[in-house]
Amino acid sequence: YKKRPFDGYKSIVDKLDEETKRKLDRQRTIGSMIIVGVVVLLILVLYVTGIGVDKEHSVSGNIFVDKADVLIECFGDSLTEGYQVTDEDGDIRTGISEVTYPKELEQKLAELFASDGNHYGFFDLTVKNYGQTGSILQDTSCARLSGSADIVLILYTANNFLTGADYVDTLETNISEIIKQGSQVFLLNYPILAGSPEEDKISQANHYIASTADSMNVTLIDLQAFFAGIMDTDQETLFGEDGLHLSQTGYLRMGDYISEILHDYYFEMD
Repeated sequence: YKKRPFDGYKSIVDKLDEETKRKLDRQRTIGSMIIVGVVVLLILVLYVTGIGVDKEHSVSGNIFVDKADVLIECFGDSLTEGYQVTDEDGDIRTGISEVTYPKELEQKLAELFASDGNHYGFFDLTVKNYGQTGSILQDTSCARLSGSADIVLILYTANNFLTGADYVDTLETNISEIIKQGSQVFLLNYPILAGSPEEDKISQANHYIASTADSMNVTLIDLQAFFAGIMDTDQETLFGEDGLHLSQTGYLRMGDYISEILHDYYFEMD
């Protein structure tokens, strides 16, 4: 009801009494607030539910910013499942550790995002453990994954080298299939304890993993280098009695390191 004189006459608003003007003003204010509220609510619903946002066509290309929930799948053998060999007063025991790198990864990564404010919305982070102790990587091994992960971490082929099983192109085949499903792939290599009985074969597996990462343009998370860097102080507590599998401390350090790598990867990409 802005005052706008026209043709020499007073504006229509000028002819209204003060009470009517106040009613119009209140109605306009309430109407504006309702419209703004509806728009904000719609934006929140779209963001939280992830409607209209997908991995290939997201706003920023960063799934930790664009998605309402993030699924990470850890695909591998015994080091993924959490196998350990312990010595309890001379009694050698084997089994799956209560502490695994996927479990630590989920907790640590959530803490990193919560503490630094890099994630500007609300999301659920889930890390699933698809490790199988003693498993050999075959062309169809990735079929046991869900096929809907945002990120897949692969730590595989040690048992191929340890047993002499065929490994040629197996890693490449699995990576290609996982990428087709829309997942971001990261390759991991194996921590190595110098002087351990299987050092040479694990080194061969790591060489194959590194060359595959390079040829397929996949990011390599270098656990061998990381563990070598902390070995001087933690050697006695990082590995189990067999010198091949990790201790609970080793799995904790592994999960922490991978969480830091993923966090830095996604928030340095901007």
